[in-house]
Amino acid sequence: MFCQVIDHLGDIGVCLRLARSLKALADWDLRIFCNQADKARLLIDPQVDRVEWHAWPTDEACFEHVPEVILCAFGCDLPLGVRRQLELQDKNLALPKTLWVHLDYLTAEPWVEDFHGLSSYKPDGLIQQFYFPGFGEKTGGLPGDPPALLPPSQAETSALRVFAYVYKHAPLMSWLHALSLPIDLSTTEDLANDWQTEMPATCGTPTSSEPADELGIARIQFKTLAPCTQTAWDHTMLSCELLFVRGEDSWVQAMRSGIPWLWQPYPQELETMRAKIQSLLNIMSEQLRVYQHWPLWRDAQLAWGLGEELDSKGFADLCRELGSWQKMAQAWAAYCNRLPRLDQGLCHMIDKHRSALNAYNERLC
Repeated sequence: MFCQVIDHLGDIGVCLRLARSLKALADWDLRIFCNQADKARLLIDPQVDRVEWHAWPTDEACFEHVPEVILCAFGCDLPLGVRRQLELQDKNLALPKTLWVHLDYLTAEPWVEDFHGLSSYKPDGLIQQFYFPGFGEKTGGLPGDPPALLPPSQAETSALRVFAYVYKHAPLMSWLHALSLPIDLSTTEDLANDWQTEMPATCGTPTSSEPADELGIARIQFKTLAPCTQTAWDHTMLSCELLFVRGEDSWVQAMRSGIPWLWQPYPQELETMRAKIQSLLNIMSEQLRVYQHWPLWRDAQLAWGLGEELDSKGFADLCRELGSWQKMAQAWAAYCNRLPRLDQGLCHMIDKHRSALNAYNERLC
């Protein structure tokens, strides 16, 4: 597996979960090459992760033995030396062909059903298989695993427990202050520092003699997350009541958890993001339109994801009905957890490839 980090540690997170699942499904000799392997190793939990992470190869480096399967996460390019090895192998008819998989990003857009599983024919004669994760039966399935849910917190606090892993331009403070609630906010140290610098008077203990909720702002207590393993990160996220997530890895875990969430896509052209969010909401509407408060979640997700002006009353009403929001999140999680799984779909593709190779080799003999 090849992984080039583009979006902080989210790309690593997806690859780590996939590697963990593949090792559990089939005891393959699995290695990951990453351009930030040192950071990747920080996320590894030695008790559950048994996959080797290696530095990104130089353009001159070659495999001693070309692997049966090469997976390029998020469609990254192969190192030049590896690509040349595949070309030489492809020209030798006596050698089995490597399955070269282009694993793309997760999207709810309907076009992925038409492209998943198709072959990409390269000018040098190599063939790459497209693998598109998605939310439909004709896609490559949903990444990740259904998380082990934590028991309800017994903490004696009335504060809303919020988890936030978002991009720095996210207007989280204005959204939280619109709730006029005490909030325990778990987030990364860099985000906490930015928000506390931006709005120091409204973080921690209010400076006014009046209660914060009477001033129309939230009382926010920050809990910064130190670097930790992926399993520890999941534990913190799953102990919260409201999740603000971004990218792909934390978003998938939020969707599978049944905890209320709002998702911030990777920054792109506005209309591109709108299409991605609207495609997701269309699928969610099919599952959740029977719920009274679905329009509030739908509108909040669209505004949050696009960075549009906040409907403070609508969002406040949604959070006041947190129990209803949780029921919707649980219904969506149940749908997601019934979908085909990315790891199992990949295993099926690999098994079909290996079966075809065995038949081909038998005919040669």
